[in-house]
Amino acid sequence: MGIGIETPTAGTVLDVDPDNAAGSNSIRFKGSSQATLFHYSSGEHIYLRGGKTTSTVFIGDVRTSNGSSNQKIVVGNAASTTAKLHVSSSDTATVFRVTSNDGEILAATKNQRVGIGTETPLQTLSVSGSAAFSGSFGSTAIETLTSAGALSVTDGVSIIDTTGLANNALYNFTIPNGTFVGQQKVVYGKINAGASGPLSNAFQIGPSSNIDSGIGNVTGQLMLSGTDFGGWQSYPRGGATLLWDGTKWITINFINFFWN
Repeated sequence: MGIGIETPTAGTVLDVDPDNAAGSNSIRFKGSSQATLFHYSSGEHIYLRGGKTTSTVFIGDVRTSNGSSNQKIVVGNAASTTAKLHVSSSDTATVFRVTSNDGEILAATKNQRVGIGTETPLQTLSVSGSAAFSGSFGSTAIETLTSAGALSVTDGVSIIDTTGLANNALYNFTIPNGTFVGQQKVVYGKINAGASGPLSNAFQIGPSSNIDSGIGNVTGQLMLSGTDFGGWQSYPRGGATLLWDGTKWITINFINFFWN
């Protein structure tokens, strides 16, 4: 059948050719007020539009007349060894998949897992291969505390500075639980470290049940930068990286210590 052409191309069931100088075609399906449009331009671009600004274009909607519920859309060659974009209904194991000629790029499964470089993610996010990051990772905001109080876990770095506080005193700080397992928190500290205890001050985080035992002689206490007035340790500045394991903050490294 030919539309706009007297002699349809051989082997073509439906041949729609333009009868305008611009060389473009449109097929319109009239609704209540506007027309859904399928348009082929002279530049060989294809447009599929809804008739209104609020329209949604459904492709492969599962609510078909024959009740099919496992439809899939493949953009590109359907063969598994070539590049394609594959979108399926949620009744299939993989609902979204992007591949290249060299293999898997991205996959999303109906059990709410995402795989990069793999079609079968084992966790919420699974990466097959190495990863590189640029820019910030997590929270890099910095807070500075100059008096005893609670550290923030929504800021990535906390600086505790007691150099402006009275000497011959120990200042206690606390830290709330992490907001997710695996969260890291960096804490730096700076104190007055004089020639003797009365000329120095100190601080500690804890004691608390949510802190794993670190430097110090009290369970659940972390002394990042301080002076024990009994004389067993003195370091004017120091820091540590803490890791939240779901129950406690675990110290995974110490940095910039000066031991006396």
